[in-house]
Amino acid sequence: MIHLIADGYTDCSAAINRMISLLPKGGGEIVLPPGDIFLRNTIRIENGPISVRGAGREVTRLIVDSPQGCAFEVGSPNGQVSRIDISNLSINTRKTLHGGAGIRLSRGYDVRISNCLIANMHCGIDAYDSSFLYITDCEILDPAAVTGIGILIHGNGIHNDQYLQRVFVQSRKQIAPCEVGVRIANSQGFWIDQCGIFHCKTGLHLLALDNMTLEHGFLCNNAIDNCVGHGILIDSGSSGTVRRIQSSGDWSCSNQGHGILANASGESSAVDDIKFIGTRLYGNGGDGVFIGRVSMISFDSCSIAGNGRDGVSSGISIQDACDMLAVRNSTIGAFSGYQNTQSYGLTGLENSKRAIIVGNAFEPNRQGAIKSRPQQAFIVNNLEV
Repeated sequence: MIHLIADGYTDCSAAINRMISLLPKGGGEIVLPPGDIFLRNTIRIENGPISVRGAGREVTRLIVDSPQGCAFEVGSPNGQVSRIDISNLSINTRKTLHGGAGIRLSRGYDVRISNCLIANMHCGIDAYDSSFLYITDCEILDPAAVTGIGILIHGNGIHNDQYLQRVFVQSRKQIAPCEVGVRIANSQGFWIDQCGIFHCKTGLHLLALDNMTLEHGFLCNNAIDNCVGHGILIDSGSSGTVRRIQSSGDWSCSNQGHGILANASGESSAVDDIKFIGTRLYGNGGDGVFIGRVSMISFDSCSIAGNGRDGVSSGISIQDACDMLAVRNSTIGAFSGYQNTQSYGLTGLENSKRAIIVGNAFEPNRQGAIKSRPQQAFIVNNLEV
């Protein structure tokens, strides 16, 4: 354990950076003591393997005052930085930050962030072109209002295998929400498991930017709730592709938007092969599921309700060209949320080239279960209350 004056006012950044620079080529461990560790500059890690470990996130508290708005910057101008471990500490600030992140990664490989609490930063964790990233047992509280992001995973090169497990992101209700809880852009493989995202503008944003691909995403047993915008937003930029995303046992709920919005924004972009299995999808300010331009999307054993309370919202609403829609063995209707608040269980089937609607229970709706029944839709064995 290194000796620091952890009184919350004495700058400790130079001492920590010096200790990192003195580690041998084979790497080593920096153990931070309990106390309030004041950082007037960023802690920089340019080589691995290196572990920075506190005595616990309740007792080792980093206070950021750096111009960059970062506690840690992991990255090197010479290439990839691998085998970095940051754990058992908290990161906070006394300032209003308009940029930076509690932990910022650039081209990291095999980076592990565990048991950390990051509060009041502009962004909690910002990972650029980083692969084999493991974020576990962390809390991200109150990212910057309006423009802040809890966790941002993005890049222009190949980056894959990002794992988020037991991560909690929240903008507390008494302040303006951050822009998005978790945004994953252009990744070639990610897993989100047992995470919670609450009171953000958008809960989870899955995005392919222009001419990029986001694919092979797996969501399992997550809770996304009380979002001001949409619970889950899946979209792609010009010539971008989002594909092969699967949600199992998740909860996605929006207070003022849609439970899920999926849309490819341009003629040459695509959202394809999106699967929801046993997921609960509620839009308390809009549709349970809003489908724009989507190639293929399916819902199996889901509970879906559009509780917009405006007489217009529906359980599932298809608003643009959808090549293939499958809804099987699901419960769709107002009783899944608020009684008699949605217009239809399913609307816009005429916009789908092919549809399979089988074995569902449509609970009472203001105007009906299924608004239109075009010939290209196979509709059979549904219970319409």
